Amino acid sequence: MDNISRKGHLAGKSSGVEISLALLKANEGGVILRLETPELVTRRLLELGLAPGEFVKLIRGAPPFGDPIEIELLNYRLAIRKDEAKKIFLLFQPAGQL
Repeated sequence: MDNISRKGHLAGKSSGVEISLALLKANEGGVILRLETPELVTRRLLELGLAPGEFVKLIRGAPPFGDPIEIELLNYRLAIRKDEAKKIFLLFQPAGQL
């Protein structure tokens, strides 16, 4: 995985960069590659539609030091913990290319 920090941001990066869901900004998204969560959490996320190959978009990030983040997938919105979002990896899609 490219080790890209949010300080260097992804501005100017094209699609295809692997990134954690937790690093997205509002209206950015990508296609889920894998979940690196514990088995029980993974099972629940899969039941909610967070499966490899699905497109997910960040609607609203967590307030400073807070939870949850709001995402959109499969025509519905879902709130998940930021700790879980850190373990969901996707192919980055810049907001302008959605």
